[in-house]
Amino acid sequence: MAATPIAVTQLSQSPTTTPTPGATDAVNGNICPNSGKTVFRFKNSDTNPHNVTFVPIVTEDGLALQSLPIAVPASGDIEVSGFQVNVFGAQITFNSSDGTHITCSVTEPG
Repeated sequence: MAATPIAVTQLSQSPTTTPTPGATDAVNGNICPNSGKTVFRFKNSDTNPHNVTFVPIVTEDGLALQSLPIAVPASGDIEVSGFQVNVFGAQITFNSSDGTHITCSVTEPG
């Protein structure tokens, strides 16, 4: 099945309400646009830590680069950015280890 899209909130000089994080799809993964400056916010409502894994698109000699795991601590609220387009793609895919407790919002700087 195809990865579940996540909407991106475009930031600008006009005030924007902080987006409400939505559920991640632990079965099919998620996908959204990526400029290399895209900011991902992950919240964990569980008392246990969980991971979100970003999947690179690059291969070298037929071998895929290793995915990049990001730890979301217990009851954590983190932001990550800087996923290079030439490595992770203009459409970035990530997988959550728990779709019940891990939520995500995505913003794009103006």
